[in-house]
Amino acid sequence: MVQVIQGKDITLAQLIDEFGLHLADDEQFFSEWQQDLPDLSDLEKQSLNEVKAEYLHLSRYQIL
Repeated sequence: MVQVIQGKDITLAQLIDEFGLHLADDEQFFSEWQQDLPDLSDLEKQSLNEVKAEYLHLSRYQIL
């Protein structure tokens, strides 16, 4: 029988552990989201990489 768990009762870390999820770093993943976009400056790219790293770190833990 299928067990249903509400989103509020599970964390991303639990989903990663339970289902073996992993980050897809392929730049062509969802390529339709990347079409016709303006180029980013080096500073913008650096800032986005910092935000991404912080998000990935924090997303593994439950927020109080």
